[in-house]
Amino acid sequence: MNHKFSLAITTFNRASLLIPKIKKWECYELIDEILISDDCSDDCEILKNHPFTEKVKIFCNPKNLGSYKNKINILQKVKNNWSILFDSDNDFDENYLNSIIEESNINELKEDVLYCPIESRPHFNYNCLKNIIVDKNYWNSYHDSSFCGFAGFVNTCNFCISKKAIDVLTSNLNIDNTNPIAVDSKYIVYILLKNNFIIKPLENMWYTHPISADSFYIKNQYESANFDKSFDWRLI
Repeated sequence: MNHKFSLAITTFNRASLLIPKIKKWECYELIDEILISDDCSDDCEILKNHPFTEKVKIFCNPKNLGSYKNKINILQKVKNNWSILFDSDNDFDENYLNSIIEESNINELKEDVLYCPIESRPHFNYNCLKNIIVDKNYWNSYHDSSFCGFAGFVNTCNFCISKKAIDVLTSNLNIDNTNPIAVDSKYIVYILLKNNFIIKPLENMWYTHPISADSFYIKNQYESANFDKSFDWRLI
């Protein structure tokens, strides 16, 4: 199957870190649009004034939405049936996209599946989840477990998501005021599983994930932990 992907990035005060990566991603033929949503930071004008190619579109939020709502906000703007939702402090090469194409060639991409990387280098390896399909039952067994680093796996973001899934997340946002703080990616997975999607780790899909001191998760890890412990993650 022939696929073109939208790349959706949320960012806050990371222009110097993000610009070199955007210039690399612009060259990937499988990506025909790169959408950046700056969450009302000081760097937005820097991004808007940079001479990117026509592939790149910069959006500046007039007020800070927070990580979770900003992700849904930028996903609503994509044009393709399949998008890559990625964090601005992480990076990927063409192998990431090729692993999705490989899956498409073997099984075709299914709109009710969220495709996730099985490794985030150099710190996190989830290869024990190889050939595992995460559904409601699996989630209920392991969402609060350290098994295979599952909690980290579902909160990595950086996944391949369908337009159908984006529509579900948008509809949920209209009725749900939950602020998942720094477990926003885990909450996205939770909402999709709740709506009968499944999560599939792809064997050859990986990205780089440096742990920066200014990351949203590090800055909000205590509030995040409190939310994570207090929220009822079980799925019926």
